[in-house]
Amino acid sequence: MISEDKKNPKFGFSCLHYSVSEAAGAIKIKILNKSKAAGSVWVRTKEGDAQPDLDYKHIDEEVVFKSGQVEAEVPV
Repeated sequence: MISEDKKNPKFGFSCLHYSVSEAAGAIKIKILNKSKAAGSVWVRTKEGDAQPDLDYKHIDEEVVFKSGQVEAEVPV
């Protein structure tokens, strides 16, 4: 859960819950730019039951949106 002070009204996800079988190999997470203005958002995976680099590719990167760009995909 994201605390209120960490929420960003300009960016969000197209879906809040994803499910994928282990055999799929990867999933693409869509990030939405609600303002359509140029900007960026930092994304990273968080370890839970699955372990980075063993069960999934760890992500820790900035996603940059150009002016007018409304969505970007991050492969996990």
